[in-house]
Amino acid sequence: MKKLGIEPTLKTYHPLICGFSKEGIVAVEKLLSEMLQTNLVPDLPVYNAFIHCYVLHRDLQKVLALHSEMVDRGIRPDKVTNNGLIFGFLKEGKESEVKDVVDYMKARGLIPKADTYTYKMLIKGYCELKNFGGTYIWYKEMLENGFLPSIGICNELTTGLKRDGRLEEVQIICSEMSAERTDDCNITEDLSAAAKM
Repeated sequence: MKKLGIEPTLKTYHPLICGFSKEGIVAVEKLLSEMLQTNLVPDLPVYNAFIHCYVLHRDLQKVLALHSEMVDRGIRPDKVTNNGLIFGFLKEGKESEVKDVVDYMKARGLIPKADTYTYKMLIKGYCELKNFGGTYIWYKEMLENGFLPSIGICNELTTGLKRDGRLEEVQIICSEMSAERTDDCNITEDLSAAAKM
């Protein structure tokens, strides 16, 4: 592009950042430096791509710095931005910060929405932290908002609750999922098997 005299735009850099984010921070920071040298100021999708990259590489300080920078520039964080923060905080085991971000999202109407990505991430993240009591709270909230977790999530949650000796919650989940997923004849067997493990 450069040899042809075509100037890259933010729309050029966005997919490059996303693609290079798995390769490493050095390549992504080189792209950022190049962007700034051409006087391109990151927009919301570009900030989100950078945040996602730094979350993948477990650099929470850089994630928070980018978040502050975008807010200072008057760019309002969206659901993708906040999900990036949640993911970063979950990876570091910072549960109170996760709750703060979720409360912020709720106050701005960013969740619940038609999709369940945030709830799935919360449930999976809390399961990975082995906080099955906290996971159960997110599961209940997801259900109250009319969303059904996947069978895999329910299996992971019931297995963890069983390990913690929380058999009452296991029975509640099995009953709720059996009632909600009447079209799926294997749900009761799947959850019962997970509960017995």
